[in-house]
Amino acid sequence: MWILLQPRGHLGGYFLYAVLFAGAAGLIFGGNTIQYPAIIPEAINNPKGGLFPILFITIACGACSGFHSIIASGTTSKQLKSETDAKAVGYGSMLLEAMVAVISLCCVMMLPQTSPLLAGNPSPNHLYALGIGSFTKVLGIPAAFGVSFGLMAFTTFVYDTLDVCTRLGRYILQELTGYQGKGARFVATLVTAAVPLTFLVLQSNEGPPAWRIFWNLFGASNQLLAALTLLGVTVWLWRTTGSRTLLTITGLPCVWMYTMSMWALWISLQPLLKSMQSGQSLTRDPVPWVALVLAVLGVLMLIDAVLVLTRPKVSPPRAVAPVT
Repeated sequence: MWILLQPRGHLGGYFLYAVLFAGAAGLIFGGNTIQYPAIIPEAINNPKGGLFPILFITIACGACSGFHSIIASGTTSKQLKSETDAKAVGYGSMLLEAMVAVISLCCVMMLPQTSPLLAGNPSPNHLYALGIGSFTKVLGIPAAFGVSFGLMAFTTFVYDTLDVCTRLGRYILQELTGYQGKGARFVATLVTAAVPLTFLVLQSNEGPPAWRIFWNLFGASNQLLAALTLLGVTVWLWRTTGSRTLLTITGLPCVWMYTMSMWALWISLQPLLKSMQSGQSLTRDPVPWVALVLAVLGVLMLIDAVLVLTRPKVSPPRAVAPVT
């Protein structure tokens, strides 16, 4: 962490600030207008997932993200100089990431729906880089340089995320299994990296790209993890304060995130359920099977939450003065 992760993240932060500055300048002074339609009826009422629940499993990171809750506990906390810095670092980082999300949306919003850039299977990082190139022209920077800079900044974010994901998966796997020893971290890292690699190898060259196929699973699992985090905080608040007001602050978002995540998983489960009802051979598509595992874990989480919240609170034992 000290040799690679922290210095790389520190340097990547400068890219983030530069992109935010260029994006803000381009949005304010660039003269761009919104051309993409705000509402697309066929997308809202899509039987494979419309505005509900897809919107709420897509808005992650700067809004509500279970991935970031794990980062806060296993990565960010290890790099704080003081515990009192946690609020500024954690909350401030989420606000900055929310701004990155807004700028990314604006890179698409200023394009008409009939733009050739959106035809077929557009590359998200390419659209983002083109938008940044458009914004940097306001600062007198050539668009070609802005596009290259946008691609480099995007790549920096992705590599940082992949590195952190691998590290988180490695130590969580070790904690769950209790696997320790000299070679444990290497074996756990290989197992963590082998799972997504397997999906990529099995992915066919035909059809939509892999990221689009697994996007709903990523969003649903991330927001289900966010619901688990909110649930943990809710239980802690209930056990320590007993305040119903404080309970709603995290409890209501927890219920909402849980409902949207399970709804999205239910949609992903449909191919598997249809193959079972028709008596045909079960689908070989890995998405419904992964969704089934996540849905089972979600049900177990709900059962555990009900048991914990309905269990009578036990007062801690009183301290007994030592006998002198």
